[in-house]
Amino acid sequence: MGYSALYILTLVLMAWVEHFPVSQAIAVLLIIGVFFTLIAYITSKSSTPLFDNKPIQMKELIVIIFFLVYITGVLSFGFDFIKTFLFQFFLGNGASPIREGLITKRQLLVGLPFLYVWLILEVGLAHAPGFYLRGGGTLDNLGQHPSLFMSIGYSILVLSVAGFFLATISIQG
Repeated sequence: MGYSALYILTLVLMAWVEHFPVSQAIAVLLIIGVFFTLIAYITSKSSTPLFDNKPIQMKELIVIIFFLVYITGVLSFGFDFIKTFLFQFFLGNGASPIREGLITKRQLLVGLPFLYVWLILEVGLAHAPGFYLRGGGTLDNLGQHPSLFMSIGYSILVLSVAGFFLATISIQG
C-alpha cells in the first residue's frame, strides 16, 4: 500500500514537473513488475530445492562473515585500511559501548526497526545519486545531466519495479 502510494505520487509529479512519459513508467510496471513477476511465480511455484539445506552452524557463519569482510576490505581499500579501521573497531575503542553493554536492549529494539527502514529507503534510492552525479547518459528520458528529482523519480518508477520480480525469484527459489 505504501509503495503504491509512493509510486503514484512519483508518477504524477514526474509527469507534471519533468514531463516524464507516463506510458514508459506504466509499460515497465506492467512488463517487469507484473508480467515477469507472474512468470517467475508460476514457473517456480512447484520447484524443489536442488540441495538439502542443513542449518548453518553459528561458528561457520561467523568465520564466513569475517573472511568476507576481511577480503572485501583488503581488495577495496588495501591492508592499511583493514589494520587501521577494522581492527581498531573490534579491538580498539570504536565498539566499546556495544562490548561494554552501554547500549541497552531497549535502544536496540527501538533503533533496529529504524535502521531497517533506512536500509529499505537507502537501497531503493542507491541508483539516484549515481544518475545525478555521473549523468544519465543513454538512459531513457534522463538526458545527460538529470536533476536530482528526475534521478530519484526514475529510480522509483523504472528501477524499483524490478524488486517485485527479484523478490519473487528469491522467495520461490
